[in-house]
Amino acid sequence: MLDNYKQDSINTINKWLNEQTRFKNNVLEIEDYKDFIFHFKVYVTYQIVADHITMSYPGERSSGIYCSGYADFCYQIKQSEMLEVKNRNTLDKLYNMVQNNKYGFIKNTLKLKSGESFYYTSPCTSCHNGITTCFSCGGRGRDMCNFCSGLGNLHKTRQATAFDGSSYTESYMERCVHCHGSGYNECSSCHGRGEVTCSTCGGSGVKTEVASISVYAVARWEMTLHDGVDSDVESALKRVILADLERYGETNLLESSADSSVYEEYHASVPFAKILTNFNGNEIKWIVFGKNLQISDAGGVLDLLLEGDLINLAKNARLCYFKPFIAISSKNAIINFMQNSIFETLFKKDSIYGNMSLKSVLNGNVETRPKIKFKDAHITERAERDCEILNNAISYEFVKTALDSMYKLTKTICFYSNIKWFLFFLFIAFGVFMYDKLHNFAIAKNTKNMSNIYTYKKDDVTYLNKSYLNIFDVDSKKDSKNTKDSRDITRLNSLKDFSLGILLGNMWDALSFHSILIFVLGAFVAYFYRKFWFKFRAANLDVWLHRYDINKSRYFLFLFFGALIIGLVFYFFPIFITENNYVYGILPLDYFD
Repeated sequence: MLDNYKQDSINTINKWLNEQTRFKNNVLEIEDYKDFIFHFKVYVTYQIVADHITMSYPGERSSGIYCSGYADFCYQIKQSEMLEVKNRNTLDKLYNMVQNNKYGFIKNTLKLKSGESFYYTSPCTSCHNGITTCFSCGGRGRDMCNFCSGLGNLHKTRQATAFDGSSYTESYMERCVHCHGSGYNECSSCHGRGEVTCSTCGGSGVKTEVASISVYAVARWEMTLHDGVDSDVESALKRVILADLERYGETNLLESSADSSVYEEYHASVPFAKILTNFNGNEIKWIVFGKNLQISDAGGVLDLLLEGDLINLAKNARLCYFKPFIAISSKNAIINFMQNSIFETLFKKDSIYGNMSLKSVLNGNVETRPKIKFKDAHITERAERDCEILNNAISYEFVKTALDSMYKLTKTICFYSNIKWFLFFLFIAFGVFMYDKLHNFAIAKNTKNMSNIYTYKKDDVTYLNKSYLNIFDVDSKKDSKNTKDSRDITRLNSLKDFSLGILLGNMWDALSFHSILIFVLGAFVAYFYRKFWFKFRAANLDVWLHRYDINKSRYFLFLFFGALIIGLVFYFFPIFITENNYVYGILPLDYFD
């Protein structure tokens, strides 16, 4: 197994370095090389277990062995399972299968046979002699008429002529033709009987429980290492699935027996190589093992190779909230960082497994939640898990810094991106809002139909929206009998409420159909722009952002702040038209016809 192992190991290391990093033709100086074959023992125990599945059927059945009652039914199942486990014929069958098949043919569980079936019949508890009350009508046999709502009459109108020859509309009640005035119709589910056939027993009044027993062989694997074994060897073998051990080395059967279970003992041998290299003055120890040459420990070489990329990423993430143009300044840092295959894999795995523990990942569990808050997913546990999944190719601190820095960078990019796109679409919404106001006013003035147009005049200037100016300049008509205008006092006492009401009114006007469309469109344009921006830099980065809910559309905030800013601007700077029909004294009103 060690023929040409040195050259193959060096080729594997060089290939791995070129694949995992964006740097090509990495040259490592070999200082020391040592290979050996490690021997240990593997024990396999194949146990026979029995299980059953119980299903309920309507009516009577005669398949299987009859049981007189539920207690007898449970007892017979338990006894049958015990007999199947202790059945010598089943054990011999399993022993022959193990002897005639290669190592590891049962990975976890193998079904051996289907055992006996048991059944018992009992009265149905959901009905009485196969009949049950209709659920739709509650046993009444009729439902309320949907056309007249149970009144029996329909409300109708007709045209009539008065004595003076004029026509008018009068209302009258007419008998419902669907229920014939009763207000009820026959129930369609039970056809007026109030009872239906029981769905549990199919109308037979009895149901049958059937238990089917199956027999399985379960494999349990265990290896023993002698005292004082090298920690590097032990760490590598812990990652090996013992059922697939022949992918890494050779196995020879030492002993097999069949007593209460089938037992096997194997002698296993796996090749190992320890390689000491020098990279830029740093000594790096490599552990390569298995006949297919897998790297167990890279000695932290990726930390050295990719240290510059990580430092650049972390530098850009430092105080990033004070950098409005962070997307431009950090673009190259993100691209260079994600060009390394090891980081592509890191973010892919981190997005797949989310907040799962290492134990859950190794057990084959799947993260079911589509999105997770980044801060809810503990970064310490995630970094430790990702290190193990990547076979410790990069250190724990390296992974933790990479995840934390990328989170800060991407979150800040999304934050400032939303602000920039919001300001852009706010400018558009301002223009559309003003144009709508002025266009409607110009049309109303030309047609002399100002009934639906609000205007407020002050000093020969016409204002098109309410503002803070209205608070003190509303004309009051004094009562001739009173020296003090009570309406003025009431208005001044509610000054704050009146001011807030005008502001809210302006905000409501700002949320016109066009403005809502503009802000919602702006939010989604910003979201998809960022989505494609990140995807262009690295596809796995976009998936990672989606999993941890970092890139959001924020359309509600677009709407709220858009309405607030437009409302405030026109509250303090209302739209006005001068006496010579100039908007703000600058643009002629004719432009908006």
